[in-house]
Amino acid sequence: MTYNYIPNLSEHEDSPVTILKGKAYYPGCDEQGLYLIKSRHAGWGKVSHIEMVKKETWPLPNRIDLRYVTMDDGCCYALDTPIDDVRAEELWQNEQQEHPDEPFKYFVVGAGPHGIVAVWLRSNKRAVLLQSFQAEIAQKDQEEEDRFGWINDMKMPGAMKKEEIERDMKQYCYRYVALEEYWDTESEWWKAYKDDDLYYDDLDIDSIEDHRTDGTFDYFGGEEQLAFHTTAKPKRITVKWHAGKTEYFAHFWLDDHGMNVFFNMFYKAQPEAKADFLLRLDPERQAYQLALYTEGMEHEIIIPWHAYQLIVFRDKREHYRSANFTREENAWNW
Repeated sequence: MTYNYIPNLSEHEDSPVTILKGKAYYPGCDEQGLYLIKSRHAGWGKVSHIEMVKKETWPLPNRIDLRYVTMDDGCCYALDTPIDDVRAEELWQNEQQEHPDEPFKYFVVGAGPHGIVAVWLRSNKRAVLLQSFQAEIAQKDQEEEDRFGWINDMKMPGAMKKEEIERDMKQYCYRYVALEEYWDTESEWWKAYKDDDLYYDDLDIDSIEDHRTDGTFDYFGGEEQLAFHTTAKPKRITVKWHAGKTEYFAHFWLDDHGMNVFFNMFYKAQPEAKADFLLRLDPERQAYQLALYTEGMEHEIIIPWHAYQLIVFRDKREHYRSANFTREENAWNW
């Protein structure tokens, strides 16, 4: 099958690169291939939001050929590799069926620091990581030295360490679970709502959206988020719910260092665990909590309030913000 898509190339916001070659190839194409269009908006997995003028369609790529120089270390990295076009087509067709109004339309290759390369399929509402690779250090030829030799004088050593990008790309299995609990002021802990509690009967989660450290995101906020899925740590979470006719939404910005600590703490002892990412929401008592838990644990791992920033709206008016909140106005409009 053939598809109308835009081949893009992105760089990490903390690691500028110069592209020497960036092409994607599909079955049956000539050596010209498809040029990967570099995004003008630096950001891991981000794209240039342009629309296809031509309605030409192609099969999804089954190979990428990439050469680039990073300003972290001045090294040239090269990768010429097949990619899993069978899985790509399965994901692409599934997105067309599930979200016909917002199907995938971007094939994105990320040229990252220290030779980390990622491939995403994405729309404006969702991005999934297809594969990631490790490019090899390569020698620049004389023409490249003549054209790009100045990069060696613009190194930014330590801009992003290899272990940092590897942590960002690490995959975990988890799901979001919004608990049926409220903050009890007497015991100073969370308690479950009773089945006959009318307040709980009116409390319903509408969606859970997130953006993750590996460049993926889900702004549909549907049932996929409530099922176990394998992806990177979240760095932003939006929860929307209602109680009766009152609408709420909460935005969490998760501290990268803090999340590394708590994810490592959780998964070190049980690397194959399927985690519940617990969300406790009690706007009536201005109490909120995040935690990690898996079946068999005696206690969940509480993520302390200082590991994230939080703002909550009630009927579109600000209802609560955490003591450490420093985000600019409208930072939640993603």
